[in-house]
Amino acid sequence: AMGAGLSLLADASKLANLIRAFFSRLVIRAILLYVGWKSFKSLKSERRDDDAQHLVFWFVYSIMEFLEVFADVILFWCPFYYEAKMALVAYLGLFNGARTLYRRYLFNFLSAHEGEIDRGLKEMIERVEKKANDIPRKIMQRFREAIPGIPAPVEGGTDTKEGIPINADPEAPAGKVVETVDDNTGSNAAGPPGGPAEPEEGKSQIPATSDP
Repeated sequence: AMGAGLSLLADASKLANLIRAFFSRLVIRAILLYVGWKSFKSLKSERRDDDAQHLVFWFVYSIMEFLEVFADVILFWCPFYYEAKMALVAYLGLFNGARTLYRRYLFNFLSAHEGEIDRGLKEMIERVEKKANDIPRKIMQRFREAIPGIPAPVEGGTDTKEGIPINADPEAPAGKVVETVDDNTGSNAAGPPGGPAEPEEGKSQIPATSDP
């Protein structure tokens, strides 16, 4: 009987925590919806002071959302944790608390470390872009390792079907003269793409490998 009573008490405690968490999230979303509507109204008006007020709120709330990722893991067991979050959001959005926190604490701190934050964000974005660019190459490498028949990417060469250099401009004129270098004499010769230069009239061509 004692074990059944303790189990029932534990289940009731879990249910109460779920109800508290749901109610807290519902109230917070309602406050955000209200502040969002006020932001819409301020965007339509010609006044600028209310725009700054709501912009400060969303900035402070974004910082709170980031910190909440860690707080939910560490402080979820604390009594009245969900009620404290609800009260904090209400203070920020309904009682001009966001502007107070921004002016007293955040502005001076962020201004003093603005350069460091910019450099850190730039380095983080560059690393993310580099990782994102490496993903397709690594995927193709895994496919080539799993399926030996997949050819490796070619950076140059000639298309075997059309006989056109891969790096050539497909819209280039067909009769464009291409300079070639004679391997034996080092002189330049001009001729159409895909064939040797035409010999001049009255002169014979002697292969470079023949014995005169």
